Amino acid sequence: MVTQTTMNFVKLLKRSHWVFITIFVLLLAIQFFHTQHFLSRSTNTNATVISVAEQSPFKSVTLRYVTDNQTVLENTIPLISTDVKTGDQLAVRYNRIIPVQVRVENFIETWSASLLYAALTVISVLSFALVCVTSNWCIKRAKKLQRDGNHIYTQYKSIEADIKAEKNGKYPYRIISTWFDPKTKKQYEFKSQHLWNNPQDYIMDQTIKVMIDIKNKRKYLMDLSFLPDNILKN
Repeated sequence: MVTQTTMNFVKLLKRSHWVFITIFVLLLAIQFFHTQHFLSRSTNTNATVISVAEQSPFKSVTLRYVTDNQTVLENTIPLISTDVKTGDQLAVRYNRIIPVQVRVENFIETWSASLLYAALTVISVLSFALVCVTSNWCIKRAKKLQRDGNHIYTQYKSIEADIKAEKNGKYPYRIISTWFDPKTKKQYEFKSQHLWNNPQDYIMDQTIKVMIDIKNKRKYLMDLSFLPDNILKN
């Protein structure tokens, strides 16, 4: 049995990652074409660094440059990788249509926004892959416990609200049961998955089945098949 909560959580993670990937890909495409458009309308010139201000993680640099029609302009832009000081000369490109748009003629400075969104896209894809691998592993482990784990019958103890897992002002519930191991003479406590609806009214039997790895009793899965779907859903 793969619990409904596990499946819902996996679906939510995958859906959220797809949203982020889609957003970053769109931003990357927009920024790429924006930079291409700027380059197609720009021309190069030299600029003088008027002032430099440190603003982590970049420098805020004020440039003075002269356009082709001899107009003197000053503009402040962020620099990421270029090390400059006041008085330095920099090769820049400015937009012939909108001359105040200026960028340092340097690959990283020109394409910095595109590189950022490309990096975020790659990170999101890798994170999505990690979620898929991890969720598949969890699902396989749950199936293995159901197939190969020892089935024990535990004694229903109580229902508790997990205040540490509060979401939107609501607390999830967990069913707690206990089992006495006759071999080790130890008593073990088991907790169910989070249930966002109180299952109190549906616990008719004081005995609850648990699938457990007898070699590692921390690995277990409580059988909640006796609960209706509206209780198992988030």
